[in-house]
Amino acid sequence: MVIMGSYEARKDKWSFLADMIYLKMSDSQEVYFPNLDTTVGSEQELTGWLNSFYGGYNIVDTNKMTLDVIAGMRYFSLDFDVSLAINSKDISLSPSVEFYDALIGFKGTYSINENWYIPYTFDIGGGDSDLTWQASTRLGYRFDWGDMLLEYRYIHYDKSNGLVKDFDLYGPKLGVVFHF
Repeated sequence: MVIMGSYEARKDKWSFLADMIYLKMSDSQEVYFPNLDTTVGSEQELTGWLNSFYGGYNIVDTNKMTLDVIAGMRYFSLDFDVSLAINSKDISLSPSVEFYDALIGFKGTYSINENWYIPYTFDIGGGDSDLTWQASTRLGYRFDWGDMLLEYRYIHYDKSNGLVKDFDLYGPKLGVVFHF
C-alpha cells in the first residue's frame, strides 16, 4: 500500500509546500522440509515515511510559465520487521533507519494552453544521507472544480553505510488537485 498527499499554500510570491508518502508492504511464507521434519515460516513487513517541507519564492511568473526556488527538509524513515519460526522457535529482527536532510531545488509550471499544463519539481540535498534527490513531471488538465494530473516521480537516497545504501522510489501516479 502506498498513500501520497501534498499541500501547497501561496501568498504573493511566497509559498509553503508539504509532501507526504506512506508505504507499507508485508508478506509471509511457510515451507515444510519433509526429509528434515522441519517447518520454516517467515513474516516480513516494510513500513516507510517520506515527508518533505519547503518554503518557496517565485522568480518567474508569465502567462506561459512559473518558476519558484524552493528550500526545505525531508524526513525519511524505514522500518523492517522480520520474524522467522523454525519448528516453533521464533527469531525476530527489527532494523530501522531515519534520515533528516536539507534540500534546495525548484518547481514550476509550463502552460500549453488554457486547460493543459506541465508542472515539474526537482530538489537535491543531504544531511544524514550522503545524497538525496527527487525529480517529477506531470501532465495536468484544468476543470472548473480542480485538476487531474498524470505524474512520473523518482526519489533517490544514497548512504555509504548502514541499513540503506541505495533506495529508489519511482513510478507513475494519477492525482487530483482541489483549489481553495
